[in-house]
Amino acid sequence: MPQVNSQLELNHIVDAAARLGVRIDETDAQQWLKAIAAAHDAGQQLTIDSEAGVFGLNVTMLDFDTRELDHYRRLGAIVGIPNSEGVETA
Repeated sequence: MPQVNSQLELNHIVDAAARLGVRIDETDAQQWLKAIAAAHDAGQQLTIDSEAGVFGLNVTMLDFDTRELDHYRRLGAIVGIPNSEGVETA
């Protein structure tokens, strides 16, 4: 993957957000870009958090916060569809 000027990349993101009427914290965005680059450079596609009992693609897990896990589990209980004969749900 070619080296990308991170400030130029950040400017593109901030400008695109502004066109949509969204304000982005540039420091947070820069940290996110660095985390994405580090995940890419690591080459590992999956992140596993054994303590929390969750896993997912690196990029997805960058935004994951274990403090929100109970909320997602409650949502899962509400929208979950039980298994039935011949059908196994996730």
